[in-house]
Parts: sequence; structure tokens; C-alpha cells
Amino acid sequence: MHLAASEWRPLSGPILPKLAAVALVLAASLVVAATPFLFGERDGGLHYVMTNLEIAPAQADAAPPRDGWRPFDDDFQSLDAPVTALRATFELPARAPGDPPLGLFLAGEYAARAFFNGVEIGAKGWPGDTAADEQTGPVDAVLRIPEELVGTGDNQVVLVLSAHHRTLGRNFSIHATAQRSGLAIDAYSARNRRSIGYYAAPLLMLVVYAGAGFALLLRLSRGEEASGESALALGVLAALMVIAGAEIFRAAVNYPYSWHGVRMGAQLLGATGFSAAIAALATKHARLGGVLAMSSAALVVALAAAALASQFDQRNTNAVIAGCICAIAILARSFSRPHAEAAALGAALAAALAIILIAACFGAKEFLDRLLYAASLPLTAVLVWPRPEPLRPAQPAQEDPAGEASVIRHVLIRAQGGQRVVPLPEIRAIRADGNYVEYELSSGERLSDHASLSELAARLPDAFVRVHRSHIVRLDAVTRIRTRGGGRHEAELDGGARVPVSRSRIAELRTLLEAGAGQNQRSSDER
Repeated sequence: MHLAASEWRPLSGPILPKLAAVALVLAASLVVAATPFLFGERDGGLHYVMTNLEIAPAQADAAPPRDGWRPFDDDFQSLDAPVTALRATFELPARAPGDPPLGLFLAGEYAARAFFNGVEIGAKGWPGDTAADEQTGPVDAVLRIPEELVGTGDNQVVLVLSAHHRTLGRNFSIHATAQRSGLAIDAYSARNRRSIGYYAAPLLMLVVYAGAGFALLLRLSRGEEASGESALALGVLAALMVIAGAEIFRAAVNYPYSWHGVRMGAQLLGATGFSAAIAALATKHARLGGVLAMSSAALVVALAAAALASQFDQRNTNAVIAGCICAIAILARSFSRPHAEAAALGAALAAALAIILIAACFGAKEFLDRLLYAASLPLTAVLVWPRPEPLRPAQPAQEDPAGEASVIRHVLIRAQGGQRVVPLPEIRAIRADGNYVEYELSSGERLSDHASLSELAARLPDAFVRVHRSHIVRLDAVTRIRTRGGGRHEAELDGGARVPVSRSRIAELRTLLEAGAGQNQRSSDER
């Protein structure tokens, strides 16, 4: 459906404040992306990472094997046997008196017994030859390394492990970086779960998402937002909150590793929900029909993209990517529209989604751990940007079978035991009062009748505009616009009455009044 140009407010205001706001949002995004580096995962700061990795078949309750070792990649590989021994080499410097004790940090979806330089130092759960024999244990563990076992130079760590309860069969990840535990040696810490500092980005943005959602709800409750787009924006924010919440859960609870698939499944639910909601929002903004059909199609595309990956991190990333691509494709329709505000808002939304796509190029691990949340800050800003409803009637005039529009020319008001016909030119303003509306006439008389303001607004001609959720005024009855404290405005009518004007509608009211004044001046000049 094509909307008339007058249904949109022109893009107005100086450009410098808007550019400054964009720069501020982008700077904040960089700060959010840097939070894992500002709030380190551990206190020690030593972090020795394995330099060599080998595997061999093993037995759960036996000592590590002596023979049969072969090289093993350190990320996302398959175990060849129900129980596997994994051997890693760590090069450690000479220890000095007063150095902090060392700990072996284990993270991943497996149960394991740990040996350091040939001596068993503890376990993460307990491996088993069968699923019934295995104790899953926590997803994260820290084992203290006895000082007398630590040597200068190469030190050997062996894990006898099993992973019978993984969601993705026997594929598993055992790796480490300077910010992420996997299999690493660091200063010992009794904290046996992921640091909240590592999840500073999703934690910070979880607060931002909640604040943005509250702002939208507040404006919706005041009738200052177009309910359709704002409700879908709330859906996008809710999906992002699910993704962030699932990510943070690992810092709050050191759950059994078998729960990891449930946690990542919840994140996949948020990712696919994001895809459906952002596609629906784009469809609504582009004024295309079939919002439900478009969001369903985006959901199917997101699920198909997720199914192409074997690992949960990549599955969830693919789902988010699919939603962003679908939404950008839908929004492309709105870029060439002649309405300045619609085109600008659509371009801003597409640009925000493009930032998320760029962030996804850095890898699924980094994307879900921190980059998604930094990249979603511009999107959050666009989602809370005001989306006022047009001042024109909320619905286009319907046509009867004879082809004549149903715009009314008078109202029938029940009064004094009968009905009174009031021509529209005699009505100065209309106010909602519960299930009733009150008509203020040019004579100063006020009449009430049982009616719906929204249904009435849909049938009134363009001479009447809805300036507030509870007020409609006749344009040529407005003599002055007053500014009150706190950014509030009101329209003064020719009879002296004052009507509140929503902040989201004041700019368009001024535009319509200026257009009406110019038209009257031209008519006068022609005469």
C-alpha cells in the first residue's frame, strides 16, 4: 500500500547533532567491544597456553598410555575412542620464591582425569568407558598444581577424558586464548567458572536492551509511538536479551557439561527469534503486506542456515546472519521512497544490521562472546528512535459498494432523548473520555456521545488531525502552539481552549499548519 507524502513528517533539524549522535553510538560500540580486555578473565595474568597436542586411545580408570600417540588439532576435532588420552606440553619459566601457585584450567564438554608430569592432580567429573559410567562434572574446572611438580621448561599435562553426553556426538572443543579458558595453566584461582568480566559485553548490553525496551513500553503506554513497529522492535530487543542472557549464564552457574547443549539451544531460540522479529519490523517499515508471512519465511531461512553448521556457535551465528540479510533485502524497497523520514530510518536500520554482519566475519566464537553485543548497539539506538503515527486518520477511508468513500460530513449525536445532526465545520475539537467522546463546538457548546475516538478518526476528513491519543482537532481552529515545561506542547484553539499535543506529533502539526497557511496565502493572492 502506498502512503501519501503528507502521512510522514519531513526529516528536520540540524545535521551536526545527528552526526554527533551517530559518532557517540559508534564510540560506545567500540567501548563495549573492548570490555573483555578491560575486565580480564582471571586475576593472575600469566596464562600459559599449550604448545603441543597429541591423543591416544585410553581406559577410564587406567593410567595414561605409553604408546599410540599421534598429533591432534586443538579445535573441534572428533575423538576416535570412547575414552581418549590427550597430552599437551607447556613451557614454564623458572619459579621464584613468592610466585603465585599455578592451576590447571579445564573448560569444555567432557569429563576428565588430569595428570601433571606423570602425577594425577584431580578430575573434572569422572570419565567412563560408557555413558552410564561417566560422571559429567562441571563445564569449567580449576585444579591446583602442586609446587613440587612444576619444572622449568617443558611440562606435560595429560587428560584421560570421555564425552558421552555431548549434544553433537563426540566432536568437542578444547582450546584456549589469552582471554578464554580451555586447557591452560595460569595463577591458581578458587573460582571454578567463567569470569563475569569476560562476559562484560553481553552483561552491559543486557542492561541497555532492558532500558531500551522499558523506554518503548513507556512511550507506547503514553500513546506516543506507532504500536505496530514499536511492538516488533520490542520483539527484537527481547530476542537479543535471550541471546545475551544465555551467554552470561555460564558465568553465573558452573553447570554440568551435558547442559551445554540446552544453554546453546536457548541461544539458538533467541537467534531465530531475532531473525523473525527483525524481518517483520523491516516489512512493517517498508509498508509491505504479509508481515506474518515474511517473518515466517525469515524464520525458515534462519533455521536452514543454522542446520548447515555442525557446531552450536556457528549455528547461532548463521541464524543471526540470515535474519540480517533478509531484513536488509526487505528494507531496500524503502530506500527510494520519496518520504524523507521513511527512507532515512530504513537506511539507518539497514546500516545497523550491516554492522552486525561485519562483526560476524570475525568468527563465531568472538561474535557470540562479545562482538554481537557491541555491534548491536547502533541497532538498539535505531529501534528506540521515535516512530510516531501519522497525524492523518489512522486508516484509509473505506469505500462502500457504490464506490463512494465513507468519510463523514456530519456526526449524529444522541442528546436530550433524541439525535442531533452536527455538521463537521461546527466541531472545533473532539476528546476521548473512556467509552465516550466529547465534542467541542465552535459555539462553545460541549456534547458527549458513546463512540470510539479511533474509529471516528478513521472516518474524519483531512481537515481533522489526531494530535494526541485522546484528542482530535480541526486544523483551521488552531490559532497558536504553546510550549510548556518538560518538552510538552499544546494547541490553542480559536475559542481559547487548549489541547495537549504529543511530543512525537508536534513537528508534523507545525508542518501541516504551515502548509495550510501557505495554501490560504496563495488563494488570497489569486483573488
